[in-house]
Amino acid sequence: MGAAFLLALIMGPGPGLYLINGYAKAGGSIFGLPALYAWCLFWFAIEVAIVVIAAKTLWKK
Repeated sequence: MGAAFLLALIMGPGPGLYLINGYAKAGGSIFGLPALYAWCLFWFAIEVAIVVIAAKTLWKK
């Protein structure tokens, strides 16, 4: 879980942006959103999912 969360933290606003930057420069959009914004939203959703899964499984009393 921790490794997946760290990967999501890195891929979202960090070096992961370089993977999609060329597409974003060309004016690309994903579901009508600017590509960089959609990229960050996707990884934020992954982070939220990891926290919810951890809360329901790992952090039980």
